[in-house]
Amino acid sequence: MALRCLLCATGMIGALTVLTTPSSASTESAWEDFRADVADQCTAAAQATLRDIRVRVDPLGSSDYGLALIDGVAERADTRSQVICIYDKQDKTVELGTPLDAITPDRSAP
Repeated sequence: MALRCLLCATGMIGALTVLTTPSSASTESAWEDFRADVADQCTAAAQATLRDIRVRVDPLGSSDYGLALIDGVAERADTRSQVICIYDKQDKTVELGTPLDAITPDRSAP
């Protein structure tokens, strides 16, 4: 009887682990679609100020946002520039940050 309860409890723990694993929430195909949407929307938003755009998408983003780093040639200075792109997973909209080369660091890295 005790062995039976132990096996039952072990099975329940295993089932809960599988059900609560983050990777089981979405398929690889869904993540690929997500990354493609982030890349497409961030590229479209950046085209107003950058050309020769390259996008690096965070594979999963945060719980609420997709994240991407955009690199391109800034029209204003004809130099390469980087911009952070934030993609709202719920609304499927993007916002761009200020070009990072235009920002003076607040402090030195250790």
